[in-house]
Amino acid sequence: MITILVVEDHPAYGAALTSFLSAEKDLVVLALAGNGETAIALAAEWQPAVVLIDLVLPGMSGLDATRRILSVAPDSHVLVLSLQSGHHLMVESLRAGAAGFVSKDRAADNIVEAVRAVQRGHRFFPTPVDLS
Repeated sequence: MITILVVEDHPAYGAALTSFLSAEKDLVVLALAGNGETAIALAAEWQPAVVLIDLVLPGMSGLDATRRILSVAPDSHVLVLSLQSGHHLMVESLRAGAAGFVSKDRAADNIVEAVRAVQRGHRFFPTPVDLS
């Protein structure tokens, strides 16, 4: 089973995301957090395999939350989810420690594929990303 923490500040999107992820037999959504501070606390407590986090959150960015989540749950794999796109956002996500980046406008199957890929230790980005 792949345990997931979903971090999304839009309640309807968060509920939809949680619902379709939970429909997969190998995925278990542990919690839905609406901001970075809550996500950090839940990640420390639950130690999820995957954290699916929105890039834009109230109070702190998804990238700042990613750094802090990985400090309290170092074995978790973070997958950034965003309506925004662009190579620079993917690079910044990778620098923050994220294992992948998925656009919110992608099909649900793409998000599920990304969750499974990062849980297996692979990177998942729509285009190649390199920090060099």
